[in-house]
Amino acid sequence: MQSTRVRVLLGGAIALATFAVYAPVRHHEYVDLDDYAGILLNPDLQVHSLREALVVSFKRPVVSSSVPLTTLSLQLDRALYGDDPTGTLLTHAALNVATALQLVHVFTRRGDSRRLPALRGVRER
Repeated sequence: MQSTRVRVLLGGAIALATFAVYAPVRHHEYVDLDDYAGILLNPDLQVHSLREALVVSFKRPVVSSSVPLTTLSLQLDRALYGDDPTGTLLTHAALNVATALQLVHVFTRRGDSRRLPALRGVRER
């Protein structure tokens, strides 16, 4: 019981800390480095059907990169948020929170709690 409570508290703390780090992105704009070419001006992200999105994602490279899940994610972001960067950036913040929580879960379920100082001494039941 106590180890579950510790895991939940640790997961909540990590989720809050991760979100706090990424929350300021809601005020950011796209940057010149690659956002315009990779997101705003990319014709592969302006699809009109799920079939077309899948073909584009798995058959054609996108800005010299062929990463199907990234392409699908960006296509969904464009469909939901249009050209506004806020939604896209907050989606990526949420994905970072989910990744942090997955790491906590993996370390605790594998018995690698020694890698997380907050879980040292917490045993699996």
